[in-house]
Amino acid sequence: MTRIAVYSDLHYEHGSDFTPPADLRGKIDVVVLAGDISEGRDGIERAKAIAHRLDAPAVYVPGNHEFYDGILEDVIEDLRAASNDEVHVLMNDTVKLDGTRFVGTTLWTDYRIDPDTYYSALGQLRREMNDFRFIKRRSASRNRRKLNPRWVVGLHREQRNWLESALAEPFEGPTVVVTHHAPSARSLDKNPERAKSLDAAAYASDLEYLIERYEPEAWVHGHIHDSLDYTIGSTRVLCNPYGYQIEVTNPEFDPGFTFKV
Repeated sequence: MTRIAVYSDLHYEHGSDFTPPADLRGKIDVVVLAGDISEGRDGIERAKAIAHRLDAPAVYVPGNHEFYDGILEDVIEDLRAASNDEVHVLMNDTVKLDGTRFVGTTLWTDYRIDPDTYYSALGQLRREMNDFRFIKRRSASRNRRKLNPRWVVGLHREQRNWLESALAEPFEGPTVVVTHHAPSARSLDKNPERAKSLDAAAYASDLEYLIERYEPEAWVHGHIHDSLDYTIGSTRVLCNPYGYQIEVTNPEFDPGFTFKV
């Protein structure tokens, strides 16, 4: 049995002073950090501090904010280079800890949470989302270009295919999937206004078929600043985000939240 603490969206880059409760130290086996911990290398330093405080290894999947003011490929390389036995950075990677397999990737969205609004969402979100202002990536024709929605769709396809391949690999113990973006529209249920808007396309994709086919014990995600605990088939879907401290975006955040597999 593996006891796992879950945090996401700590947003230290916005002045968060969150510290995990000291009484969890020595009582958990793994801490999962489902993205938006902080920007760039500061994210891994924060992850190491959390792992050290809790005396447990961390599984860290980058969110979109990890890439702000950086080049996507370079940030991934830097985070992976800093990965060690204390903090395991997963970007299309798996790690086995305490008999549990953790399968992790950012899982950028495919903008098809409502297929009928796909093109409208692409256009509106390209104009409005900070991701497309503050994240760059390398291209063959130019050294640096701002991220765009079509690239994000390509990243989603690549990561979704990788996830399916990873989940198809036989494993005798429990499996926990960790992504930043959500795998189901059900994760938007606490915010009906957002769920009905074009913005929904930037928060979740429909991967319920993967969940139902491979039945991981749990799927942990972040990005949505609402605490979530629901099931798809036999799989528990969990989100425990801190949010933006200055706005108190998630009053339901539980600093001592854990679950067992």
